Amino acid sequence: MIQLHTRRTGRLNGQSWCSFLFRIALLSLVLPANVLMASTSFAQPAGLKQAQHRSTSTLIPTPRAKEAMTSKVTRVIAPDFRIQVTSSANATLPIGMPVSFVETVCNISNAAETFPNSVSITGIVPSGLTNVAINGTDWFALLPKFGFVVSPLYYSEKYIGAYPIAAGVCLPPLRISGILNLSAVPVFTLQGTVSAPDDFDQRNKLDGVTLTVTSTIPPVVTPPAKKTVTPTPTVSATLTAVPAPDLVTFLAGSTNTQVGQHLNYIVTVCNGNNADLIHAPGPIELSSVLPLGMDNISITGTDWHVSSLSSSVGPALLTVYYAGRYPVVGGQCLSPLSINGSVLASAQPGMTTSVGVLTPNDVNSSNASTMLTTFVSPALPITPTLTPIPTPAVSAPRPVLTQVLQNGSWFNQGQTVKLRDVLCNQAGAGPITSTTSLSLMNTLPPELTNLSVTGRYWTTQFSSMSGSAVIFARYRGSSSLPGGACLPPLYVQGTVGFLASHAVLTSTSLLNTPLNLVSHQTTSSVKFEIALNSVKVINVSRIIIATNRDIPYR
Repeated sequence: MIQLHTRRTGRLNGQSWCSFLFRIALLSLVLPANVLMASTSFAQPAGLKQAQHRSTSTLIPTPRAKEAMTSKVTRVIAPDFRIQVTSSANATLPIGMPVSFVETVCNISNAAETFPNSVSITGIVPSGLTNVAINGTDWFALLPKFGFVVSPLYYSEKYIGAYPIAAGVCLPPLRISGILNLSAVPVFTLQGTVSAPDDFDQRNKLDGVTLTVTSTIPPVVTPPAKKTVTPTPTVSATLTAVPAPDLVTFLAGSTNTQVGQHLNYIVTVCNGNNADLIHAPGPIELSSVLPLGMDNISITGTDWHVSSLSSSVGPALLTVYYAGRYPVVGGQCLSPLSINGSVLASAQPGMTTSVGVLTPNDVNSSNASTMLTTFVSPALPITPTLTPIPTPAVSAPRPVLTQVLQNGSWFNQGQTVKLRDVLCNQAGAGPITSTTSLSLMNTLPPELTNLSVTGRYWTTQFSSMSGSAVIFARYRGSSSLPGGACLPPLYVQGTVGFLASHAVLTSTSLLNTPLNLVSHQTTSSVKFEIALNSVKVINVSRIIIATNRDIPYR
């Protein structure tokens, strides 16, 4: 007799099936057919055994049975989860006020979710909230893990309560609370998304709520004194001593736009200078909550794979994975990701886009997410004019960005390359009345090392000190720039690495321009060449001998 052992699930794995079929083939050569069938039969319900002994005529289904069978075949039996985000606060709030959000998940289908610990809520708390607290019964926090209480931050919560989750059941609510600060002005939008492996309907998976925030500060209420608990220094030393990846997210785009205009965001992800390697397959996952009022959403980017885009109209949840080269070393920036769309009237008065990146063992989640608020004004009405009336021309600002090389266009290894970015307002143009809104993003080739940047009234930030570096610079000087005037130059310099040889390198500078400026030239690039190493080749022995210099050990 052959005894077939299965797991509690009643299914066979691949090895069990192969062994079972092989034994049947051997026994079929030596045993009678009736013995073989008896020895290999599975345990069956009593009703099924009786049906096998009935005559053929009793198995013909009636018309009503046929209809029931057809309905059972066509029905989709799977759970369908829906998320709803609400806030008990008023629609308009001043800064300094506490605010609370509730995210509720329900199974609205006719089937239960049976896979344990599989339902999760993810989202980004945008900038503008302090004293952030996230809690809920039977919800386990996957991120953040380091106790950061100031947004922006990316959160991921898994439901670890009772399974299966039957149809019509709502899970315990997840609560997010905090105090509004100045970064929340003029609008604060919180969005969350629910996911489950067996969910068959991708609608109703994203929801959000938007509050209008004013800069009026309410009266200060002094809280009662509380005992301050000072953490022991031993815990702090233990947390900071572990080497791990440290992904940093940068988001660039327009801060002012109008209804009907095109919108473009550039997302750049870098690994910190002193961070650990990220080995294949990573993964490096980037998620973005695209706001209400964004239409015709499209995603482009080299080395990025779009895993899901819940909708082409905001609010929408985007998830992409990095599919480029691994390992990702410390100081390396990945290729940029471009998010494009158009602006609808529902985006007024402002829209906030949030992005966050995840990778296993990230040591610092506070810089892994960021957000950008774009102020939206109404579209200009189109009024037909019967008789043209000449009106005096009003000069508009016309910024021009120029990047130049200061010390030639040919360089050898070890030499210093000096670049200069100059931003001017064209002669005869109207003044730029808000220069503090101007910022530059300078992308340098990976062959340059030992980078440095200087400039009067410029505040700068490096994504890396070498290798595919991106420099973000914002002007903090005078508030107005008349026609024919220029801002103080921004100077960038770096050293040609010893691995660069016979190459043409490109440096590009980009101006983030508000919509009310008529731009002639907001992007400028320069190319420079690296000389070929001088070598002699002995054809007889095919040995290459370096004649200029020995390559230093690095």
